[in-house]
Amino acid sequence: MQSRTFDVIVLGQGLSGTLMAHLLRKSGKRVYVFDREHVNSASRVAAGMWNPLAFKRFNISWKAAESLPIMREVFLSIQDEIEQTIFHERKIKRIFADLEASESFELKSDLPNYQPYIQGVEAPQKYAPFGVGVVSGGGYVDLPAMIAGYRKILKSEECYSNKEVTDDEIQFVADRWAVNNVEASAVVCCRGNADLDSRYWSQLPIQPNKGEVLTVKANVWESGTIMNNGKFCLAISDDLYRLGSTFNWRTPDEIPTEEGKDEILSKFTKWYPEDYELVEHRAGMRPTVKDRRPLAGEHPEYPGMFLLNGLGSRGVLNGPRCAQQLLALVNQGVQVEDEIDLRRFL
Repeated sequence: MQSRTFDVIVLGQGLSGTLMAHLLRKSGKRVYVFDREHVNSASRVAAGMWNPLAFKRFNISWKAAESLPIMREVFLSIQDEIEQTIFHERKIKRIFADLEASESFELKSDLPNYQPYIQGVEAPQKYAPFGVGVVSGGGYVDLPAMIAGYRKILKSEECYSNKEVTDDEIQFVADRWAVNNVEASAVVCCRGNADLDSRYWSQLPIQPNKGEVLTVKANVWESGTIMNNGKFCLAISDDLYRLGSTFNWRTPDEIPTEEGKDEILSKFTKWYPEDYELVEHRAGMRPTVKDRRPLAGEHPEYPGMFLLNGLGSRGVLNGPRCAQQLLALVNQGVQVEDEIDLRRFL
């Protein structure tokens, strides 16, 4: 079969792969994407939320001020291209667990750098005896719809294959990379935990982290808001809500568990004591990194071999900014910032 020539081959079409394919194409590159369409990949299971605050101590999320405008611009650009609404901005209401949490939130609301994100505090009520903190600047991206919509475009342009690519199928010949009958000057790996099995990237400290989410049918009165009391409740339609999630490093599989379901529902029923119907229970494996920073950059021994991975639970917020940096490295040779540079582990 005659080879087809492109500028860049992207391996994987989850969140990071879709971001890279979109940005590369917008920059004028001809891109070919291979993806195994794994139904339980992290991007297809995740709720796709972003939050400018880390609720454990109410700190501002890493690089939030830089990441938020980039995130908004990139996802709206993808939304325009696939002609489907995927970007949803929402308030987030944090139900305080105790008086200490309430006081900590109120103290930080007076700080100038927090004021773009903290909207106010609601008084205690029946389901929230210590009050509720209201956060602006949050929301969610419908990742499954984004991935499916972008795949449709790639297929229509005949630059997509539903295939799991092994290392043996990646060849470097005469200054070009080749995967099956597709050739390109660069390869960008965006395969999540699957990159752990690659000889190119197995030395990187990618750590699979299992997350479980539920979908329930209910009549939640805060339907226009993301509720959070240690677990989130996110409206995805008039009567369907996504609940989650869990964090489990001990069990590296994608099998939903009773333990995970009970952990999520125990939080949900604390503030929603009414009847609900469990519609779906899913689990996926997030690719995380031990220092909680993404991995981006070029392989030090294989020129033209790039990676974007380890986006973890804040991939929607941080992914677009990291993808833009990797785009600059692929196109202009501009190195990514030190904090995300994969060379910190090589």
